Amino acid sequence: MKGCAKFLNFIAFLVFLFVLIAFVGVCAAVGVIGLKPDLIPQDLNEALTAITINGEPVTMEILTGFRIPILIMLGAFVLILLLALLIIANIRTALSEVGLGDPFSFRCSKALHTAATLEVVNGLVGIGLSLYAAVIFGGLSINGGTAISFTTNLSFILVAIFLKMLAGVSEFGRR
Repeated sequence: MKGCAKFLNFIAFLVFLFVLIAFVGVCAAVGVIGLKPDLIPQDLNEALTAITINGEPVTMEILTGFRIPILIMLGAFVLILLLALLIIANIRTALSEVGLGDPFSFRCSKALHTAATLEVVNGLVGIGLSLYAAVIFGGLSINGGTAISFTTNLSFILVAIFLKMLAGVSEFGRR
């Protein structure tokens, strides 16, 4: 069990690093779009003219009109990535305890409970982001097709239940 937990902790560390890189990248994108949109290269602006929104070619004026909704969506995405980092960190804490041979420690139980709660919050923020995007961009068509459709993944509920169950097993082992 110790070896498996250490291996899973290593895999979780790699996932943590990848999510951290994505987090930094999205934060940089938010900074460029929010603070310095003039840093966007002219080549990108010229490439966007091949795309049409509601039958009209994309111009910087059209993109500027969507600046605030895009910043709100990117901000929500930053929050989702931050919550994912916290969830992974809590799962790594629990795996560290198991790797040390103490799967019934208070620290392990608390980390699993926290990860489950954060998973629910993360899922709800994701639903809110999807709903916001559907409301704001629902009437747009890009190159003649629908721009945004509303979809929701409710698998976060199963993950949260599983984490709560593991926390309960850890607590039961202390009795």
